[in-house]
Amino acid sequence: MGSVCLLSKVVIKSGLVTTFIPKCGYNILQTFILEVMVLTDQN
Repeated sequence: MGSVCLLSKVVIKSGLVTTFIPKCGYNILQTFILEVMVLTDQN
């Protein structure tokens, strides 16, 4: 999740970002950077 958070933070500067992550990482990413749209798996 750390690499996803850091990459999303860098890429958000160039525009809109959507990430696909496991459901367990949703709170981590949304706490770190609110501007990123998140898609999660069903599990």
